[in-house]
Amino acid sequence: ETEHLDVVLSAKEANKVFEERKALEKQAHDLGDTINHMSQIISEKSRKIAALKSEAELKNQQALEAN
Repeated sequence: ETEHLDVVLSAKEANKVFEERKALEKQAHDLGDTINHMSQIISEKSRKIAALKSEAELKNQQALEAN
């Protein structure tokens, strides 16, 4: 009887650990998605900054040539 109870408890504990692991894996997956999204945003912003910098340098050069 006691042995049976231990087995049931172990199964309950194993299920709890499994559920916790599933939840952690989902969190990790969600964090991965968030990181990828942030990386895309950073890349887009970097491209915009580079374009603005080029535009500013061009305008600066044109202004220097005009004077």
